[in-house]
Amino acid sequence: MILAAVIDQLPDPHSAESIGWVLIILVAIAMGINAVTKMVDRWRGKELVKQPVIIKKATDYVLRDEWMERFNTADKSFIQMETQIEDLRRERKKDTDELHARITIISREVSALMAETDMQTQRLASIDSKLDRLIERRSR
Repeated sequence: MILAAVIDQLPDPHSAESIGWVLIILVAIAMGINAVTKMVDRWRGKELVKQPVIIKKATDYVLRDEWMERFNTADKSFIQMETQIEDLRRERKKDTDELHARITIISREVSALMAETDMQTQRLASIDSKLDRLIERRSR
C-alpha cells in the first residue's frame, strides 16, 4: 500500500529528474556495499592497517681498514696536489722575476737612449748657434 503510493508519486521515467534520482540511489547502494564489505573484513581480521613511513638507520658500515685505505689515498692525492701547487707557484715566481729583470734592462736602455738623445740635442743646439754666429760674421 505504501509502496503503491510512493510509485504513484515518482516522476516520469524519461525526465532528467528521474535519471538524477536513479544515479543518487545507485551511488547510495555502492557506498552501502562498500561499508558492509569493510565491516565484514574487520570481523574476519583482513583489514589492511595503514603504516606510517618508517625511517630506519642505514645498516651499511665502512670497515676501519677500508676507511683508512680511502683516507690514505685521499691524503696522498692531497699531498700531490699541494706539491704541484707549490711547483706552479715557484715557476710563476721565477717567470715574474725574469719578466721584472727584462723590464729593468729595457728601462735602463731607454734611460740611456734618452740621455744620449738629450746630449745630441744639446750638441745640435750648440752647432746651430755656432753656425748662426759664423753666418753673421761672414755677412758683415
